[in-house]
Amino acid sequence: MLVVGLAIAQNPFGGDDGGFITSNKGFAKCENSVAKNLGKAAACILGCHKKRAKRSLADDTAEDNCENNLPASADCKGKYDTATGNASKINADCPSCLDSTARANLFDTVEGLIDGNNDKIYCAGTTPWGGDDTGVLPPDKDSTKCVTGVGKAAAKAIACIIKCHKARHPGSSPTTAPRTTARRVPRRRPAWASTTTAVANATNHAVGKEKP
Repeated sequence: MLVVGLAIAQNPFGGDDGGFITSNKGFAKCENSVAKNLGKAAACILGCHKKRAKRSLADDTAEDNCENNLPASADCKGKYDTATGNASKINADCPSCLDSTARANLFDTVEGLIDGNNDKIYCAGTTPWGGDDTGVLPPDKDSTKCVTGVGKAAAKAIACIIKCHKARHPGSSPTTAPRTTARRVPRRRPAWASTTTAVANATNHAVGKEKP
C-alpha cells in the first residue's frame, strides 16, 4: 500500500519497488522519517475507521475530523504535518523530490488508498459507510470485533513493510534479497507473523472457532 519515493538517483531500489537508494545521509534521514510517519498516519487513519465501526464516532463528519479536520496536531494529518512539515526537524535535510508539497501530498495519497479500500476490510453489513469511504458498517458485535482486528493488523503490516524499506538504505540490506528475507523468512518471529496471527484470531472469533 505504501511506497515512499526514495528518489535521488543513485541505485534503483530493486525488485518490485520503485524509487532509488540515496547515499546522502541527510536525504536518507528525511526519507526514513517520512516513511515512518506515513506508517503512523496509516495506523491513525485506520484507528479512526475502527472508532467509526464501533460507533464511537457518530458519522462520517466525525470520522473526517479524526483524520484531518481538527486543530493542528489533534488529528492524523496534523500529527503527520508536525513531524514532516516545513517547521519539522527534517525539513532542511529533504531532497527536492520530497519537498514540503510532496510530503503533504503523500498523506492525502495514503488517506485515499485506505478510504478507497475500506470495503476490503469492512465488507459485512448493509449500512453504507458514508462520505468518501467505501465499505459498510459492521452489523453486530462479533463482526465488529473481526473487522476492527483486521484493520489493526493491517496497520502493523504497513509498519513492518516500511521498516523493511528503511533497511535498504546504505549500511544494511545491500541487495533486494535481505529485504525480502526480512519480510518473509526472519530468524525469529517477525512482525508479519503477529499480524497474520491477529487476522486469524479475529476471523476465527467471527466464525465461532474461538472462545469470546
